[in-house]
Amino acid sequence: MKRTLFLTALLIISLAFQSLKAQKREADFNFDWKFTLLDDTKIPSQIPFEDEAWREVRLPHDWSVEFSFDEKMEGCTGYLAGGVGVYQKHFKTATDKNKKSTFILFDGVYNNATFWLNGKRLGENPYGYSPVYFDLTPFLKEKGEDNVLTVHVDHSRYADSRWYTGSGIYRNVKLITVDKLHIPIWGTFVTTPQVSADEATV
Repeated sequence: MKRTLFLTALLIISLAFQSLKAQKREADFNFDWKFTLLDDTKIPSQIPFEDEAWREVRLPHDWSVEFSFDEKMEGCTGYLAGGVGVYQKHFKTATDKNKKSTFILFDGVYNNATFWLNGKRLGENPYGYSPVYFDLTPFLKEKGEDNVLTVHVDHSRYADSRWYTGSGIYRNVKLITVDKLHIPIWGTFVTTPQVSADEATV
């Protein structure tokens, strides 16, 4: 009985420790974003933008729900327009990038999104339902210096689904900081290489 209690307590402590480690690895990156709508669908050449006049938003954010309903729109859009929007976030480098690696994870951006850090293009994600992450480390400034993360979202082709999708960074964003030697994001998984009617190897 004592052994069972000891093992249970050890398991609880271990789980709590792992939870603290996970919290340290991932930081909520939903606050203090700037946002504006654009009239032009062209990808801008000057990044980052001057954003002093932009409004502040907290993610997740959907700009389509802020429009008025329009009966001329398609029903699949919820009778709301799409458009083109840009988000920017200013933040300081929190760690020594020679000792740590920093990633940004977007759980969902709808859609046709392009990403930059300090004017350096990180990549694209055209599909609005899939998460995407980028390694920020090569483009981060030195510890304590300011960075600007820019996200351009083109949902001008708004009637592109059979149900309402919304527009913008509509899911959570996380900043992930790890040691140089680390398990990659989505680097752990479970397989069942052998399965029979009697047993399986997991």
